[in-house]
Amino acid sequence: MIVSYRSTKGIVTVVDVVSSVANADEFPGIYADHLDETCWSDDSKRVVLSSLWRSNLELVMVHVETGQVTRLTNDLSVGSWNLLDIRKDLMLAACSSPSQPPYLVIGKLPAVGEPMAIKWLRLDSEPEPLPQVVCLLS
Repeated sequence: MIVSYRSTKGIVTVVDVVSSVANADEFPGIYADHLDETCWSDDSKRVVLSSLWRSNLELVMVHVETGQVTRLTNDLSVGSWNLLDIRKDLMLAACSSPSQPPYLVIGKLPAVGEPMAIKWLRLDSEPEPLPQVVCLLS
Protein backbone atom coordinates (compact mmCIF):
# COMPACT_ATOMS: atom_id res chain seq x y z
CA MET A 1 0.00 0.00 0.00
CA ILE A 2 1.43 3.34 -1.06
CA VAL A 3 0.27 6.73 0.23
CA SER A 4 0.84 9.98 -1.57
CA TYR A 5 0.99 13.13 0.56
CA ARG A 6 -0.15 16.25 -1.28
CA SER A 7 1.40 18.66 1.21
CA THR A 8 4.94 17.29 0.80
CA LYS A 9 4.42 15.70 -2.62
CA GLY A 10 6.04 12.59 -1.22
CA ILE A 11 5.13 8.96 -1.76
CA VAL A 12 5.52 6.51 1.12
CA THR A 13 5.19 2.72 1.14
CA VAL A 14 2.98 1.94 4.13
CA VAL A 15 2.54 -1.81 3.63
CA ASP A 16 5.14 -3.66 1.62
CA VAL A 17 4.66 -6.79 -0.46
CA VAL A 18 4.37 -9.99 1.60
CA SER A 19 6.15 -12.86 -0.13
CA SER A 20 5.22 -15.69 2.25
CA VAL A 21 3.64 -16.35 5.64
CA ALA A 22 4.48 -18.99 8.23
CA ASN A 23 0.93 -19.64 9.49
CA ALA A 24 -2.71 -18.80 8.80
CA ASP A 25 -2.87 -15.99 11.37
CA GLU A 26 -0.07 -13.94 9.80
CA PHE A 27 -0.94 -11.04 7.53
CA PRO A 28 -0.84 -12.36 3.94
CA GLY A 29 -0.69 -8.95 2.24
CA ILE A 30 -3.35 -6.67 0.83
CA TYR A 31 -5.54 -8.29 -1.79
CA ALA A 32 -8.15 -5.63 -2.51
CA ASP A 33 -9.35 -4.57 -5.93
CA HIS A 34 -10.11 -0.98 -4.89
CA LEU A 35 -10.37 1.49 -2.02
CA ASP A 36 -13.60 3.37 -1.49
CA GLU A 37 -13.57 7.08 -0.72
CA THR A 38 -15.28 6.27 2.56
CA CYS A 39 -12.59 3.92 3.90
CA TRP A 40 -10.85 6.45 6.19
CA SER A 41 -11.28 6.60 9.95
CA ASP A 42 -12.43 9.82 11.57
CA ASP A 43 -8.83 10.76 12.49
CA SER A 44 -7.68 10.24 8.85
CA LYS A 45 -4.80 8.05 10.08
CA ARG A 46 -6.34 4.64 9.47
CA VAL A 47 -7.76 2.95 6.39
CA VAL A 48 -10.30 0.13 6.65
CA LEU A 49 -10.73 -2.19 3.68
CA SER A 50 -11.91 -5.64 2.69
CA SER A 51 -9.04 -7.93 1.73
CA LEU A 52 -8.57 -11.64 1.08
CA TRP A 53 -7.09 -13.55 4.00
CA ARG A 54 -6.67 -17.20 3.03
CA SER A 55 -10.07 -18.20 1.61
CA ASN A 56 -12.08 -15.47 3.39
CA LEU A 57 -12.72 -11.81 2.73
CA GLU A 58 -11.83 -10.04 5.99
CA LEU A 59 -11.87 -6.42 7.20
CA VAL A 60 -8.37 -5.06 7.67
CA MET A 61 -7.23 -1.76 9.19
CA VAL A 62 -3.96 -0.11 8.16
CA HIS A 63 -2.47 2.71 10.24
CA VAL A 64 -0.86 4.89 7.55
CA GLU A 65 1.65 6.54 9.89
CA THR A 66 3.00 3.35 11.48
CA GLY A 67 2.22 0.73 8.83
CA GLN A 68 0.57 -1.47 11.47
CA VAL A 69 -1.99 -3.86 9.98
CA THR A 70 -4.83 -5.23 12.13
CA ARG A 71 -7.46 -7.78 11.17
CA LEU A 72 -10.77 -6.46 12.48
CA THR A 73 -12.75 -9.64 11.80
CA ASN A 74 -12.01 -13.20 12.76
CA ASP A 75 -15.34 -14.99 12.88
CA LEU A 76 -15.00 -18.42 11.28
CA SER A 77 -18.77 -18.67 10.74
CA VAL A 78 -18.62 -15.70 8.34
CA GLY A 79 -16.93 -16.35 5.02
CA SER A 80 -17.01 -12.83 3.66
CA TRP A 81 -16.92 -9.35 5.21
CA ASN A 82 -17.47 -6.49 2.80
CA LEU A 83 -17.02 -2.93 4.09
CA LEU A 84 -19.84 -0.77 2.75
CA ASP A 85 -19.22 2.52 4.56
CA ILE A 86 -17.43 4.12 7.48
CA ARG A 87 -18.57 7.43 9.02
CA LYS A 88 -17.43 8.85 12.35
CA ASP A 89 -15.69 5.50 12.96
CA LEU A 90 -18.97 3.56 12.61
CA MET A 91 -18.45 0.76 10.11
CA LEU A 92 -21.24 -0.77 8.04
CA ALA A 93 -20.42 -4.16 6.56
CA ALA A 94 -22.20 -6.93 4.69
CA CYS A 95 -21.53 -10.46 5.91
CA SER A 96 -22.19 -13.68 4.07
CA SER A 97 -21.24 -17.33 3.93
CA PRO A 98 -22.37 -20.34 1.91
CA SER A 99 -24.54 -21.57 4.79
CA GLN A 100 -26.53 -18.37 5.46
CA PRO A 101 -27.97 -15.45 3.52
CA PRO A 102 -26.20 -12.07 3.59
CA TYR A 103 -26.87 -9.69 6.46
CA LEU A 104 -25.68 -6.25 7.60
CA VAL A 105 -23.64 -5.47 10.70
CA ILE A 106 -22.46 -2.26 12.30
CA GLY A 107 -19.47 -1.81 14.57
CA LYS A 108 -17.50 1.03 16.14
CA LEU A 109 -13.81 1.37 15.28
CA PRO A 110 -11.92 1.96 18.56
CA ALA A 111 -9.77 5.06 18.89
CA VAL A 112 -6.00 4.73 18.47
CA GLY A 113 -4.51 3.15 21.58
CA GLU A 114 -7.77 1.49 22.70
CA PRO A 115 -8.15 -2.31 22.68
CA MET A 116 -9.25 -3.64 19.29
CA ALA A 117 -12.42 -5.30 20.61
CA ILE A 118 -15.19 -4.53 18.15
CA LYS A 119 -18.72 -5.58 19.01
CA TRP A 120 -20.54 -6.24 15.74
CA LEU A 121 -24.31 -5.73 15.87
CA ARG A 122 -26.51 -7.47 13.32
CA LEU A 123 -29.01 -5.00 11.95
CA ASP A 124 -31.69 -7.64 11.45
CA SER A 125 -31.57 -8.87 15.06
CA GLU A 126 -33.46 -7.71 18.12
CA PRO A 127 -32.66 -4.09 19.04
CA GLU A 128 -29.76 -3.74 21.45
CA PRO A 129 -28.57 -0.39 22.78
CA LEU A 130 -25.02 0.58 21.86
CA PRO A 131 -23.95 3.56 23.97
CA GLN A 132 -21.31 4.80 21.49
CA VAL A 133 -23.83 4.74 18.61
CA VAL A 134 -26.59 6.48 20.58
CA CYS A 135 -24.08 9.16 21.58
CA LEU A 136 -23.05 9.86 17.99
CA LEU A 137 -26.61 9.97 16.66
CA SER A 138 -27.90 12.38 19.32
